[in-house]
Amino acid sequence: MRPRLLALAGAVLLCVFVWLAMDNPSIDHGRHGEDTYDCLAPYDTALNGADNIPGGEPDPVNDDTVAASCREAGRERFRLAAAAGIAGVVVLLGAAGTGIAGHRRTRHAGRDRRAGRV
Repeated sequence: MRPRLLALAGAVLLCVFVWLAMDNPSIDHGRHGEDTYDCLAPYDTALNGADNIPGGEPDPVNDDTVAASCREAGRERFRLAAAAGIAGVVVLLGAAGTGIAGHRRTRHAGRDRRAGRV
């Protein structure tokens, strides 16, 4: 695979990492899913231990249930983000290694041609 294509794939995976880590998940809460709550960003939930107690209009009885659901949604989203980020770094390292190896092969082939070893 070409190094530029690998580098592009790695960059896309890192963009997916940023999007998943920053995008606030929404949860459906209620018997028929009629209540939707926006949770805090997954990085805030996973790394900072945010409580995710919703503001606004939900009734106080459900605050703990909504907060627990938001924490779980945030942690799961952050796990996906971490997997995408790790994969992106690995792919970028592979692209760098492939590019360096290809450059060395090209350089050595040119040196061999000049020396008459071909």
